[in-house]
Amino acid sequence: MNPMMRLRPLLFAMLCIPLCLPDLAKSQSAVSAVLRVNQSVITQYELDQRIRFLQVIQTSGDLRQAARDQLIDDRLKNSLAAGMNLKLSDGKLEQSMTEFAASGNLSLEDFVTILSQAGVDRQSYEDFIKSNLIWGMLIQQLFAPRVQITEAEVDRAYQARLEGSAMRVLLSELIMPISEDTYEQVTARAQLFAKLTSLNEFADAAERYSVAETRDIGGRLDWTEVNKLPPMLQSLIVSLTPGQVTEPIPLDGGVALFQLRDIEETSYRTPLIAVVDYMTYRILTETPEETLQQAKQVAALTDTCDDLYGIAKGQPEDRLQRHSKAPADIPARLSLQLAKLDENEMMLAAPDPNDGSVLLVMLCGRLAETIEDLSRQDVMRGLQMQRLSSYADQYLQSLRSSAYIAEQ
Repeated sequence: MNPMMRLRPLLFAMLCIPLCLPDLAKSQSAVSAVLRVNQSVITQYELDQRIRFLQVIQTSGDLRQAARDQLIDDRLKNSLAAGMNLKLSDGKLEQSMTEFAASGNLSLEDFVTILSQAGVDRQSYEDFIKSNLIWGMLIQQLFAPRVQITEAEVDRAYQARLEGSAMRVLLSELIMPISEDTYEQVTARAQLFAKLTSLNEFADAAERYSVAETRDIGGRLDWTEVNKLPPMLQSLIVSLTPGQVTEPIPLDGGVALFQLRDIEETSYRTPLIAVVDYMTYRILTETPEETLQQAKQVAALTDTCDDLYGIAKGQPEDRLQRHSKAPADIPARLSLQLAKLDENEMMLAAPDPNDGSVLLVMLCGRLAETIEDLSRQDVMRGLQMQRLSSYADQYLQSLRSSAYIAEQ
């Protein structure tokens, strides 16, 4: 493939980076501290570097907030790793940097060049990769011994992967918002709800505390095929009996619990989902009422995903985005929303608390995976990784809640 064709997506993203920004390396304010995390500080330069990096890799949403959150998490992860004397080899770091670049069909050299042209130095890229690698090592050391997968769980997951899941479940959901200020209170409440076994008590809790659209009906969802659920949730659901509730599941800005009301086998074998194809369209007007009204108008005019291209014609490129991702790569909250949709169905996500925008989410299709030579060991490793991911998310939230984090 022509190298310029491979570079085109990232080169296009670079055009969106304001050229009038000051030279960060020469700016006197660049080295000033903007955040303190325990005994460490985050500088303006680091924040600007991470924002530019997120621009290059075409991250959506509030990039400043995302960069801020990532850098705070990096400080917490690296501090904990230093205390445990965890170190990363140069070879492993270089390999991971190369693999990350390859995910965009680029060599490491090409990707570093693109970053440099966008004003991002190589050290900032290394810091981004290193923090995630160190965290993975740390989580393995802390939690791997606690992950116990039963033979029954492997049996059910193996059969579902091999033949296509024949299970569908009736779930109730309870989703609570969480912040640094409310972390302890919400976490304690979630732990109490996780111990419920009464359907009525869980429904009462959902009506009182949940922010999901289903709160008015006690959080009750319709029958859902297990394969459409997010991978992490699948591994938790298959181990439940009716009435039991999952452990709290961390979401971006919230925590979720699910109660199993019923489970049944169907005669139709649905294949494993390899890729979910979906589109997001962001709407923002002067008032929340106008935003919601426009979102409803767009939804009324849209029958298929292709219709959104006509609606978004002439608008900024970041308003409409199409995604094709493996279920495990989709953010948990969005994955839960997509699980409720059939092909060409659309739903409105909750308004963004930062800018009041509303995201329309439309499912374009699901691509089934063909499984060959699947082993029980593969299934075991998959379940272990999903369980570890859940532990890691909860542990990171606890680190944030107990840390001293302040604007400078």
